[in-house]
Amino acid sequence: EPAENVEQALSKAQIESNWVLIERMRPFVQAHTGSFASFRDAAFAAIDTFLPELVNYKQDILPLLCDYFGVPF
Repeated sequence: EPAENVEQALSKAQIESNWVLIERMRPFVQAHTGSFASFRDAAFAAIDTFLPELVNYKQDILPLLCDYFGVPF
């Protein structure tokens, strides 16, 4: 059964908190903070490849990542 919202999607991906999500994404995005486009592309590629449960919620997750890593959104 597909997730109905980002919280359900995170739960299905066994991600218990935003902090866990940030730490999961860190290796894929931390070198791309100089450009929004580069950061977005790195984040989306990582989600597509490693967290397919979250593919439908990339646009919901991106602002959280941008805020934490200091990338203007």
